[in-house]
Amino acid sequence: MKVTVFLDTNVILDYLENRDEEVRYLVERMLRSDRVRVVTSIFNIIETIDKEKDIIFVGKLLLKRYSFDEIARKRGSRNLSDEEKNMIADKINQLLRRNRIETYALSETGYEKAMELIQEYDIQSQDALIVATFLSIEGDYFVSNDGDLIKELRDNEICKCFNLRNENDRRELEQILFGEENESK
Repeated sequence: MKVTVFLDTNVILDYLENRDEEVRYLVERMLRSDRVRVVTSIFNIIETIDKEKDIIFVGKLLLKRYSFDEIARKRGSRNLSDEEKNMIADKINQLLRRNRIETYALSETGYEKAMELIQEYDIQSQDALIVATFLSIEGDYFVSNDGDLIKELRDNEICKCFNLRNENDRRELEQILFGEENESK
């Protein structure tokens, strides 16, 4: 039986942008494994698109030697070309199709869970929507690189979660998912 691993936006970005080699390696193993079902939410995908736009926009302004203050002021008007927008859409579509990543929307009961996470645990609204989606699909493991969110989820025993930028968390998840394979290497 496959285990379900839910990817947060920052993990998807680490994978897409090669921001962290060890995170990318583990995500790649999960995507290739017959033991793991990799999922995320539609909200995470939309957020990834938004972050990809930021990466292109900020990169262009940094090349023009804009200051961080100037970039922050201009961020609201990220006028990307159609070619840049299409490049982002293609990148996201390839990620989802090539790797068979399943996406889920939040159900009505999921919204109730999101409200509970916001009110009872003081989890930020965007994170609450993502975690509520994970909980509503009854995923096995929630993976993120947001240390504050992981701490909140663990402290309140909301779900089994891992910070993939944390070496101990990464090793533990790798052992859970690929224990026998790791031992034979």
